[in-house]
Amino acid sequence: MLEYQIQMEIVSYIKNNLPFLEVIFIKNETKGGVKEKSLAVKMGLKIGCPDLLLTAPKRNIMFLEVKKKGEKPRKSQREAQEDFRRQGFYVAWADNFGDSKKIILEWCKTFIDDISLQSDEEVLV
Repeated sequence: MLEYQIQMEIVSYIKNNLPFLEVIFIKNETKGGVKEKSLAVKMGLKIGCPDLLLTAPKRNIMFLEVKKKGEKPRKSQREAQEDFRRQGFYVAWADNFGDSKKIILEWCKTFIDDISLQSDEEVLV
């Protein structure tokens, strides 16, 4: 499964099962040369920023980097993840949907006292 396909599965799962979350795709690539990349950085591009930003009530924020199976974050991605961790954000990466789902649910448990899985497809809060 390709990275974008995993991301789409994650977004669909969140929209259908975790309606208290917002999920935002962060397009963090530039096509073109040095000039285009320099302009993008001036416009706010953070090199290596994770693919997905998840928000929940009461200022709970998570960054999730998605890789295709067997891949790991590049150096710039690891550095960006560490920057966000130092700021106190929950940051993770995964290379498949199952691990992504587990990570997201574990994050939810940090701010929701009673979250339990009724079934594989429905979360009760």
